[in-house]
Amino acid sequence: MFAQLTVGLNIVTLILLLFILYKVKSSIDQQTNYVLFGRVLYATAFFSALALVEVFLASRSGKIFLILHLNAECIRSGFSGIISCLWFIYILSDSDKNRRWIYHKKNFHIILLPAYIFGIFTFIGIGKGLVVGIDMENEDLVKGPFFSAQAIITYGYYTAASFITLLRLLQGKFSKSTKVTKTLFVLLPMTAGIIHMLFPQLVVIWTGLAILLAMEYIDFQEEKVSHDGLTKLNNRRSFDSFLKQSITGQYFSVYLFMIDIDYFKHINDTYGHLEGDNSLIEVSRTLQYLCSEKKAFLARFGRDEFAIILMNASLHEAQDFKNEIYLIFASKDDMRTSDGRSYRIHISAGFARANSANIEEILKNADEALYIEKEKNHINLKHIL
Repeated sequence: MFAQLTVGLNIVTLILLLFILYKVKSSIDQQTNYVLFGRVLYATAFFSALALVEVFLASRSGKIFLILHLNAECIRSGFSGIISCLWFIYILSDSDKNRRWIYHKKNFHIILLPAYIFGIFTFIGIGKGLVVGIDMENEDLVKGPFFSAQAIITYGYYTAASFITLLRLLQGKFSKSTKVTKTLFVLLPMTAGIIHMLFPQLVVIWTGLAILLAMEYIDFQEEKVSHDGLTKLNNRRSFDSFLKQSITGQYFSVYLFMIDIDYFKHINDTYGHLEGDNSLIEVSRTLQYLCSEKKAFLARFGRDEFAIILMNASLHEAQDFKNEIYLIFASKDDMRTSDGRSYRIHISAGFARANSANIEEILKNADEALYIEKEKNHINLKHIL
């Protein structure tokens, strides 16, 4: 009965994961958290497929199938710690500060060290019965003396991930729309682990993870409707809607600011895309601080471009706001990469007043103002880069 239930659950799990993988791979979104999400998806799909292979091999008799089953079980045991660690890293990377620390190469491998050691130990011990062995008389697999270490390492990572998520829930770090998913992040892996320990033949951990990944994917898509996935700012769709509403009837007091990170490609090429993400997050937080004081609308407009809509303002107030943007970035400390290198974020900002209810006109004027600023600033920055 357990074998049939395991097969049914893992077939459904595999179909679900492959569908989400297809949707993720079809997306052009290559932000760090989305890439990490894809890696966890691949690993979970692989283990779900492996669970099906193990059920098939266990149902066959003969020495060849028994040896193949032993190898499949050793692969599962050897890599289970690594996949649980990938899940732990994914949860930990929800914070950009943690993400920066983790992806310093040394730290990343330190986190994975217990899983690495047990994986190597498992494969060295194939045939010696250290983790899993063969009972030739009964033609069955038997647990070795170090089998319990697999559960300790695997569920140790899952428990740590659940604990971190619980702390963040209690600290109010998640939005209302994601609280249900994050609560299940705490409960489901632990519940699946308890079920698996009580009923070893019933493999439900991958189904539990698949449910969480599906819910996380839905949250991603809902967030993307109105917000940028990386910076959590309003996205282009929200910006277009707000701008259209803003200039209807009161366009004479509406100013559109366009802000761009200077030499953003240089940051990506020199320090890596993770650091590029960190610079975008830092710029968004700084602009959020300024906009909250002015009650201005802020959005991520494009790759490294941000847009601000300032309402009920005079030309003098708009110019002052532009100066504030430059001053706050000039006063910021250098950014530091995970390997100790430092760099400075430079921005360009241009603005234009809405002279009519024509959206294309104000976008064109603000973009031209930004271009003039970039030309001027790039001349000054050439000697730095």
